[in-house]
Amino acid sequence: MLPIALLGSLISNAQQIDIEKAPAPLYRDPVYDGVADPSIIWDDSGKQWIMYYTSRRANKTGLKGVEYCYGTTIGIATSKDNGVIWQYEGVANLPQPDKGLNTFWAPQVVYDTLKGVYHMFVTYIKGVYTDWGGERQIFRYTSKDKINWQFAEKIATTGCIDAMVFQIKNGYWKMWYKDEKRNSRIYTAISEDLTDWQLTDTEEAAGNSHEGPVVFSFKDQYWMLTDMWNGLDVYTSNDASNWEYNNTILTLKEPGRRPDDNVMGRHADVIVLKNKAYVIYFTHPGRIYKNEKEKSESTYRYRRSSLQIAELEVKEGKLNCNRDKYYLGL
Repeated sequence: MLPIALLGSLISNAQQIDIEKAPAPLYRDPVYDGVADPSIIWDDSGKQWIMYYTSRRANKTGLKGVEYCYGTTIGIATSKDNGVIWQYEGVANLPQPDKGLNTFWAPQVVYDTLKGVYHMFVTYIKGVYTDWGGERQIFRYTSKDKINWQFAEKIATTGCIDAMVFQIKNGYWKMWYKDEKRNSRIYTAISEDLTDWQLTDTEEAAGNSHEGPVVFSFKDQYWMLTDMWNGLDVYTSNDASNWEYNNTILTLKEPGRRPDDNVMGRHADVIVLKNKAYVIYFTHPGRIYKNEKEKSESTYRYRRSSLQIAELEVKEGKLNCNRDKYYLGL
């Protein structure tokens, strides 16, 4: 049995989420207005929440196609008031192996309590593209101060993105990621110490193409959310390996009434505090849909994005999310 430093053990009385006071939207990036792919951790030394996210260049003019999704940095925001107000803190200092403008996507940050080190798992792409081009790689960085990072390794997953890392009950760390070379399915890797990763070559939450997996423990079960491009699919497991489909939440058919919450939820993170769970997801509120298909436009309205927060609840075995619960006072 490995030493266990589960994320849940970090919960202190200082950690709270005041969802009733949280604004809608929860956060917009003040530089490019393209916040996406959030990863949120608790900073016990600063008694604050820290959020890392992909900073898409939504308001930058002269970009073609999906170029606004490239040349992206990892933004940082903090909250000292229980997740109500988020203060922009700049971008993560991530050394790059290539000169010029390059791309970072989808950070996942975890804290090794045994060694006192933060680890960031992030997608790296050399260069900028107007289509969904470029060779994706998953890089691992380490940091003591949560801002300045040192490159640690490339994890052998060329063509893969959206790494999710979570410590499971046996003490091992497990990674889930999207493998674009294998029909955009979710595959896994395992590590004893966050530094030596072994690919398992095993598909999980099998049978569907999806991205942005997020795994968490809640109500004595493991849960996985994946972005299936029209809301989030929900899976459940007793062992964090064998998954069963459970539900689909935050779909276009069930839009929220809050500002900027009128569309489907996308690539998310989850905070679990004792008997409560909160999902933080991003939306593209300016997009126009016909028959649930988006009309692609190279406009600021189409590109801009916002973060929202909502509570997750288990009802009759299903994970549900009423995104208007606190907005309407239900």
